[in-house]
Amino acid sequence: CKQHVVRDGDTCLGLARANNMSFSQMIAWNPILKPACVNFNDLYGQNICLSNPTGSFALPRNTHGAKSTSTITTQAPKPTPLPNTTNTYCGQYYRAAKGDSCSTIKTMFGISMDDFLFLNPSVGEDCSRLRQDYHYCVRPVGSISTYRGYRGTPTGDDGVAWVEMPMKPGPTRDLMGLYRPQKPEIPIADRTRLDCSEYFWTDEDDYACYDLFVLSDAPLEDFLLWNPSLAHNETQTQMNATACTLSASKSYCLELNTPPPTTKRPPSTTSTMPSPVQAGISPACTSFHKVLLNDTCIGIAQRQKLVLPDLYAWNPALEGDCSGLQANTYICVAGPHNATGPQAPMPTQAGMVAQCKRFYKVRRDEGCWDIAHSAKIQLVDFYKWNPAAKKDCSGLQSDVYVCI
Repeated sequence: CKQHVVRDGDTCLGLARANNMSFSQMIAWNPILKPACVNFNDLYGQNICLSNPTGSFALPRNTHGAKSTSTITTQAPKPTPLPNTTNTYCGQYYRAAKGDSCSTIKTMFGISMDDFLFLNPSVGEDCSRLRQDYHYCVRPVGSISTYRGYRGTPTGDDGVAWVEMPMKPGPTRDLMGLYRPQKPEIPIADRTRLDCSEYFWTDEDDYACYDLFVLSDAPLEDFLLWNPSLAHNETQTQMNATACTLSASKSYCLELNTPPPTTKRPPSTTSTMPSPVQAGISPACTSFHKVLLNDTCIGIAQRQKLVLPDLYAWNPALEGDCSGLQANTYICVAGPHNATGPQAPMPTQAGMVAQCKRFYKVRRDEGCWDIAHSAKIQLVDFYKWNPAAKKDCSGLQSDVYVCI
């Protein structure tokens, strides 16, 4: 990446703006930085990245034209290769090219992510199994709301053309340009705590609460406890722009000086299991998370700084694809860290290596290369840790756990 030595007078926001970076990119490209860049002054004389350390990426050009304004009424011929679980009652297919992702494909064809995943379940909830040169359904036949099993909000309705709606311009200032460390601006938001080490203030009234919650990097329960005025509905704490926005000229708490006792994680030797928990959790789990309405496995893993395979290994009831996640129950977010490693879920492939630390439940139609690629491990290591799979992957079984 493009490196820069932090000098006297540098600021996190100033460097980001000078190098055409967003504040989020600055944090993501420099893991040494804490949320809200609060430790930036401690990095004097150290190198930080001012460009993407993994390389530069650009969205592919749209060679497929603008989004169609008509509804497709006939089923398209089935192309090959095509993942087995793709919905073949499809009006249009697209062959994934190098560099494609679910996001670029949905943008290209004007389909929502939920609809794309519904029509193409093989790509997985996190789109990690999208395969180059395979075909995927990008437009339904008629209205997708008529499809059996569909529970979402359709991208469009039968007979109704796509209409471009004018959008209200967003705030012109960077969210972090309004950041106020340590000293709160007066007045403080209603019932917000006064003993915080970090505050946020804005004179705009169209920032979503969720933006501030992500900035705080705190558990949602704690964030709402520090800022009760944002908990608009005690039974439903979905923080979205339509339900909750920040009040102008008010300060909000981002971080406490000392976390309250209820937020401290108990020692692993005295950890007690809450109730109710998802089935199959190891009694040696050291930390738990209560699943909220609309939580996803990806979101939980990101907030807890976990990798998905670990989350699935510690919570067998999640079925390896998050289909078993239940709201208002507790799941394990920190497994045992003893000499024997985490407890292996059942069933496992025969002959699996001992002391395995991460497990993955094999899904139907998955191959060894797919699993190794998704887990970011070498294929040769996968075969070494799972000898029953054989070196040509002919022994791999579905619905059993393998070591990754």
